[in-house]
Amino acid sequence: MRAILAAFVLPSAVIAQTIDFETIPGARGEAPEGLPIRDQFNVAPYFVRFERRDPLLGAQPVTLVKVGPPRTAFRGESQSGCDGHKRTDDKVNRSAPYDPGCFFITDDGRWGAGTPHLQPVLVRYSIPVMQASGYVLDLDDEEEYTIHARDQYDIDVTAPIVLDRRSGSGGNGQASFWFFDVREPIHSILFDYTGYGGSKGIGFDEFAPASACPGQVVHRGNGLPGSSGRVPAISMTCPQVGRPGTIEVFNGAGGTRGCLVISLAPSSMPFCASTVPAVKTFTDAHVLSGRRGTSDEGRYSHPYGPIPASLAGVTLYVQAAYVDPGAPCRGVSLTEALEATVR
Repeated sequence: MRAILAAFVLPSAVIAQTIDFETIPGARGEAPEGLPIRDQFNVAPYFVRFERRDPLLGAQPVTLVKVGPPRTAFRGESQSGCDGHKRTDDKVNRSAPYDPGCFFITDDGRWGAGTPHLQPVLVRYSIPVMQASGYVLDLDDEEEYTIHARDQYDIDVTAPIVLDRRSGSGGNGQASFWFFDVREPIHSILFDYTGYGGSKGIGFDEFAPASACPGQVVHRGNGLPGSSGRVPAISMTCPQVGRPGTIEVFNGAGGTRGCLVISLAPSSMPFCASTVPAVKTFTDAHVLSGRRGTSDEGRYSHPYGPIPASLAGVTLYVQAAYVDPGAPCRGVSLTEALEATVR
C-alpha cells in the first residue's frame, strides 16, 4: 500500500461533472430544443452560468440545440440524426473524438442568411477552477474563436487559445477540442468571436468545467463552504506515468488548518451535505496560506511523482478538509472529491 502511494508523497456516486447537455438540471424528461440556457447549471457539481454577449441587448442566454431539423446551428455531415432521419441539420461528423449525443448549445439559435454574426459566449464560475475543457463545433469558412481564461477582474490568467478551421480538427461538422490547465484560479471563460465573413452557426459541447482530462480526473459531489461562504476548491494535474504533477487546493479560508486525504477505496460516508472518504490511505496535514480571520484566499500545493509505470490503471480518490470555525457545517469546510486514474 505504501509503495503505491509513494509516488504521490514528496518528503519535506454522484453525478460526474462533464456537461453534455443531454439532461438539464430542473427539467423533467427531455428538454425542448430552443430552451434558453443560463443558470440551470449553477448547481453542484457544475457551478457555472452561460450567457452570450449581444451587442445591443447585453447578456442573453445561449440556446439548446437538438440534432436534426429544424436547423438552428450549422449544416454538418449527412447521417441519421436523433429523429431517425438522415439529415445534415446540426449533425456532428462521425469522426468526432467523443459521442456528441443529441444535444449541444449554440449562441442565438438562428442559422442562415440574414442572421446576426456569431456572438461571444461567456461562462461564469460561482466556484473558481484551475482546469477546464470542451469542444467547439463546426469551425469552418472564416469562423474563429479566441478563448480566454480569466480571473475575478476579467484579466487573462494564461495565453488565450485561438481555434479556427485550420487548427486541430476544425472544419465543417467537426469538433475542435480546447483545454486550460493553469496555476491561477479561473473565474470565467470568454469564447470571443474573432472571425469574419459569412458566418452561419456554431456549437459548444462536452464542457468539463473543472477538468482538462475529464475521462481521467473526474470531479464528484460538492464541497462545503467555510468562512465568508468560501467553498474550498481542488484541482489535480492529469496523472501520467513517468511525469510529476501537483494537487492544488485554492479558494479556501486563509490560515485554516486541515488535511489532504488520498484513498484507494471508492467508499465514502455522508458528512452534512457532502461526503468524505470512508477509508483514509494517506493524510497530509497542512495550513492554507493567508491570514486567518481575513478575506485572504487560502491555498496549498502538494507535489507528487514522477509516477512509476506500475501505477498505470490505479484509481485514487482525493479530497481536502479544513477546521474552520466560520463553516456552517460543524466548523468544517470541504473540497469536492476527485476520482483520478493514472494513465
